[in-house]
Amino acid sequence: MIRLLEGTLRHRTPDFVVVGCGGVGYRVRVPVPLLSKLGSVGQAAVLWIHTQVRDDAISLFGFEAHEDLELFETLISINGVGAKIALAMMSTLPTRRLVQAVRDGDLRTLTAVPGIGKRSAERIVVELRDRLDGFSGGAAGASQATGDHGLVADLESGLANLGFKTKDISRAVEKVVAAQPEADLGELLAAAIAEMTGGKR
Repeated sequence: MIRLLEGTLRHRTPDFVVVGCGGVGYRVRVPVPLLSKLGSVGQAAVLWIHTQVRDDAISLFGFEAHEDLELFETLISINGVGAKIALAMMSTLPTRRLVQAVRDGDLRTLTAVPGIGKRSAERIVVELRDRLDGFSGGAAGASQATGDHGLVADLESGLANLGFKTKDISRAVEKVVAAQPEADLGELLAAAIAEMTGGKR
């Protein structure tokens, strides 16, 4: 089982990255906020990996910190929460905010995640709340300049991957970037989703 990849970023798309290690390229899906942190093609990349093995495919999911990997694996252990929903949760909410929302039973924040309804959010809180004692909330993301076109592109791509329409994305991105010029990708993503879902945070 692959648990850690240390190599070079060879390719990136809005859906996945390819990390080259020892002459082999590994296709890895990562949370949206991590896309911009990985830097440009050709730079070094280190990812903690969850390997999902099925009859028809082997899928890799990558994370910046081991704690983020553990949170992902805790999420997918909940009945009804698969890898797609867990990745959407970690793409929509920064780790620290996600952990806090579960601890506080904040259903409004959890239901801001595409694919998470009230019942699912309630189940997540009940099943996960007592299992987060060891989580500090993940590594804090460094502030990024929102004038960076790469950051805006990653933000728009992340929102598109979550199922939002292009016209709504453009309007929301323009508004949140102007309102939060010092915010990082995770914070902007959460704000844009709240903007497009009528203020649910």
